[in-house]
Amino acid sequence: VPGLHRSPTLDDLEKCRRLYNTLRGDADQLPVKEEHLQQLAELFVKYGVDKVFGIHLIHGHFNIEEGNVLVGEDTTEPLCRWTKPVAIGSLDLDNLYGHTFVVTDKGFRPYEYLVGALPNLTDLSNDFLPELVSFLQKNNLTEVLALEVLMQPLPSTMSEVVLGDQGTIMLEPSCLKDYHPFRRTGWAFIEGGTPRV
Repeated sequence: VPGLHRSPTLDDLEKCRRLYNTLRGDADQLPVKEEHLQQLAELFVKYGVDKVFGIHLIHGHFNIEEGNVLVGEDTTEPLCRWTKPVAIGSLDLDNLYGHTFVVTDKGFRPYEYLVGALPNLTDLSNDFLPELVSFLQKNNLTEVLALEVLMQPLPSTMSEVVLGDQGTIMLEPSCLKDYHPFRRTGWAFIEGGTPRV
């Protein structure tokens, strides 16, 4: 999987841009059943990937122009992630990994990237991704839920603010004045299979 098992190529980034531009808008997201979250939690815990991966509600915010791709970068003071369109030619492909992955006819493909090293997947079972794909397909969730590489360390809650076509910023709610949550878009799982975040 590009951006997960190997560094992306320039062609991978262009495919990512095109994929992102096909996503359902953030106002048109489909609901997620609690029973599906519970089953996913059990699957993630079963394979021991609950500290590396979570689930993300598939959505886009704007169209990305040709030659750009959506890339996020984390900071710690305050803890936040700024994700914005970045010129593909300006990126260090060896310091980039996929953040959110949607199921396509070619398997998982990223639709957002993050600055940083590829996640360490040496202990990842070869059965996890195929079983996750099967679950998403069987439950008609391939256009609803994406695989997400979790922020490390994982904060308790983050809130996303859309900055028009300039990108998004995710912050801890304590950093936002008059914060009113709108919609949950991400879930992580803990031992025992309980959904959180």
